[in-house]
Order: sequence, then C-alpha cells, then structure tokens
Amino acid sequence: NFKICMELASTGNHAHVLQEFSKEAERIGLEEWRWADAFDLASAVRKVLPADPLAVAVVAYCYAAGLGVPKDLSKGYTLAELSVELGNKGLGKAVMAYVLSLGSANITVDEERAYKLYTEAADSDHVAGIFGCGFCVKIGKGVKRDEREAVRLYKIAAGRNFAVAQCNLGNCYGEGLGVVKDEKEAVRWYTLASEQNHGRAQANLGWAYAQGLGVEKDENEAVRLYKQAVKQNIPQAQCNLSYCYYTGTGVAKDEREAVRLCQLAAKQNLPKALCNLGIFYESGVGVRRDEKEAASLDEKEAARFYKLAADLNDARSQYSLGRCLMYGIGVRVDTCQALRLYHLAANQGYEPAVEALEKRGIRTKQ
Repeated sequence: NFKICMELASTGNHAHVLQEFSKEAERIGLEEWRWADAFDLASAVRKVLPADPLAVAVVAYCYAAGLGVPKDLSKGYTLAELSVELGNKGLGKAVMAYVLSLGSANITVDEERAYKLYTEAADSDHVAGIFGCGFCVKIGKGVKRDEREAVRLYKIAAGRNFAVAQCNLGNCYGEGLGVVKDEKEAVRWYTLASEQNHGRAQANLGWAYAQGLGVEKDENEAVRLYKQAVKQNIPQAQCNLSYCYYTGTGVAKDEREAVRLCQLAAKQNLPKALCNLGIFYESGVGVRRDEKEAASLDEKEAARFYKLAADLNDARSQYSLGRCLMYGIGVRVDTCQALRLYHLAANQGYEPAVEALEKRGIRTKQ
C-alpha cells in the first residue's frame, strides 16, 4: 500500500488517496519500524500537498527521531510547529513535546511544557500523546510521578497497537511498577510489540526466554530474538547475544563474535557491555595475547573500559576498576582510590566489593 501510494504521488495524481491513507495510518498508530516508509510516503504527499498538516507532522517526527532520515531535532521541531499551525493538533504537538523533553543545540529542555503538549496531543486522541503522558508520569518528568497512572495510559496506547507502549507496559508488569508483578503478562505484551518488530521488546522477550521468566526457558528462541533486535542496533540485545556467543548458549561458541557484539553495545555506552569488554580484554578473550607486551596493552584497555562504566555508576565496574588500582592491573597502584571505588560499589550492594572491604577490616553501611 505504501508503494502504490508513493507511485500515485510521484505522478502528481490522486493526492486525496494519499491524504486519506496517511490519516488512516495515523489512526492505527504507525510504529517505529514503519516510520522509514512513512517518511517516504509523507514526503511524496508534500510534493503535491505542501501544506498537508499530517504529512508535515510525519516528516517532523522522522527528523526528530532519526527514522528514515538523519536525526535533526531542530528541524523536526520547526516542522512540528508548522504542522500545528496548519491544524495538526495531535502528532505535531507530540513531536514538539518529544524534542522539548530532550533539548538540542538551540532548543532548551522544558519538561513542564513538554508534558503540557503531550496532554494537548492526548486530548486530540492521538496515541503518541497518550503514550507520552504515560512516559512522563512514570518517571516524573514535568509532572508528579505516578506509576499507576502511567500503567493506565500505557494500557490505552497499547490497546491501540502502539508497540512502544506495549513494550513499556511489559516492563511495568515485569518489574511490578504501578501494577502487581506478573511475568506472564509481561511476556504477552512483549510478544505483541515484538510481532511489530519493536527492537527493545524483542530484546526483553529474548531475556525472558533466556531466563525462563513468565515463559518456558528456551535458549534458542532467546538467541533468535536477540538477533532480530541486534539488526535494530539495540545495545541490550547486542550485549546479551555477546554473552551467548561467549558461553555457547543457544549458539555455537565464538569468542571473537562475542567481543564484536560487545563492542557494538559499548559504543552506545551500555554499562554492562563496557564492563564485559573490560573483562574480555583483561582475560584475553577473543584477542591475541601471544606476547607479554600485548597482554599489558590488554590490561590497560580493560582498566579504561572499567572506568568508562564506573563513571556511569555501574557497581560491578567500580569494583573492577578498584581491583585494578589495588593491584596495579593496567594502571598504577592507588590504594586510596581503590578503596573509594570499593565503597561506591558496596553502597550499591555489590557483594564482591563488600567482601573486599571486610577483608581489610572495613565495615560498610549496609
């Protein structure tokens, strides 16, 4: 249907068909995996109907989110404002809210105004506005935190087949946030979102299968789902699939592939991946360590990755970097700094750090 409509647009004919198709697409809720096609469609609509408010709003969102086109928050915001002026009170305001919640080089973060715009989009019965309100109240962004209200709003958006809402609702059920914990219900929502090719949902569903949470444990299915999510550059999936290759769980053992995937996730600053990459370098997993000098370089890299994750408040990395500083692994010995890092990790309940301090006669606050 997208291709047919785009062909019609290229001829300059049947613009009303494109307009109606675009409106129907908005009504059912275009999901993340379809926005690249939506960008082409909306761009085609604008060629024959430059002032079509919905087409402008769709192009605005694509620029704001970097879907089907390089990400440009400022351009997305400007186009969203234009779409609102042209009469799109739903998606246009939701895009403006999205950009204001993030901010850009020339747009200052304004969480309260973002929430207000989301509510106005929701009042226009736009699913992105309803979801945006739910997201804001869940984390207290521009409004008082209310997890139960977030669940209520997520359910409305999820019931309209909005994949990101289905995924987030799955998270609420999986963690017991705003609702009684129910891992089976979490799996149900992850599955619905995964069927729409939602990357985070696929990663979360893969984890559920890997751990047997709300579903019968199936390591092969976990790997299949991780691979789908990896295609969408989801860092959690890259990290989890890396572990599968490292251990040979659900897939043939391949340490080099484990390192490659871990590097992809680490580039996105996922603390777990940064720490795992440090462990790989320290232990020589997936890298050559034929010479002593090479091993020394690996240890320096290990300490570097531990520090990157420790700076993100990752307890395991704080402990690992502390251990490096305590014993001179890839860095100079610095006992005071090592103990400081042990304390940081221990205060987060990381047992190896607690034990390391207790061995030195230091009690933690736990």
